[in-house]
Amino acid sequence: MSQYQLPCENCGQTIPISVTMAGRAVACPHCGHETKAPKLGAIRALPPIAATVPQVRSKAVWGPESGILFATGFLLLIVGVAGLAMSYNSYRTPTAELARLANQFEDGKFPDFGDFSRFEAVTSQLSVDQLWNEWREGLKSNLGEWKPFRTRVLLNEVEEIERYLLAFGIVTGAGLLLSISSFLFMRKSAVQKR
Repeated sequence: MSQYQLPCENCGQTIPISVTMAGRAVACPHCGHETKAPKLGAIRALPPIAATVPQVRSKAVWGPESGILFATGFLLLIVGVAGLAMSYNSYRTPTAELARLANQFEDGKFPDFGDFSRFEAVTSQLSVDQLWNEWREGLKSNLGEWKPFRTRVLLNEVEEIERYLLAFGIVTGAGLLLSISSFLFMRKSAVQKR
């Protein structure tokens, strides 16, 4: 409802009045002096008080795009973290066994299995029958100190798990990036501040 400026007879300050107060006694909010409000026509002739426009501020709200981004990112994040945890758990066993096998060598490192000199040094002292028996046993476990079988299996397993760790790390990073970026795509909505 529109309000008008009625000057106070006592202090001169403005008394806000509306048309519903026509002919009634109104008190000045500044000095408390009571004044009789003019008739309806006279009130409308007074200068109006500018209507206050409610302040509008924007508020970010979830839209379908940001919701889909967040849900996808969160799902990728969960899958990535679970995959990292399982891969790391699988990674610990073969690396521990590789470390145990490496400790059997003087320098604590595996020999170059592409270098057959160690193999030839062991096998050159064996007869063909002994070599055949060693080879059959080696297929089950190893050939004396030259242990390419179990070691190669473990190294292959570690390499495969490292690929899984890298893949799940990428999935986790993508999930985190999508989840965070979903907040950038939130829609702006006008909200009236009262």
